[in-house]
Amino acid sequence: MTQKPQQIGVRLNLTTSVSNLFRPMADLLGRYYSACLGKQVSRQQSWLITRANLFFCLAAFPADYTLLLRVAFALGFAYSVLACKRARI
Repeated sequence: MTQKPQQIGVRLNLTTSVSNLFRPMADLLGRYYSACLGKQVSRQQSWLITRANLFFCLAAFPADYTLLLRVAFALGFAYSVLACKRARI
């Protein structure tokens, strides 16, 4: 099943549009993390920090999750913190 070139172009344009929509927010978050840490933080590093924050919130805050899901979030948080450490954040 092959796709027509127009369909691929539309999909790429949509991806680019979504990326352009979130780029200013990602830059703002990067500047915030840079100010908090006292050093320049790249986009990838700010994504790592954001991912660690998200997994922490999902694992720690009370919600009606099953124990297995809560453990999965805790493992995701631990993995994200290790990724931040490897990125020297």
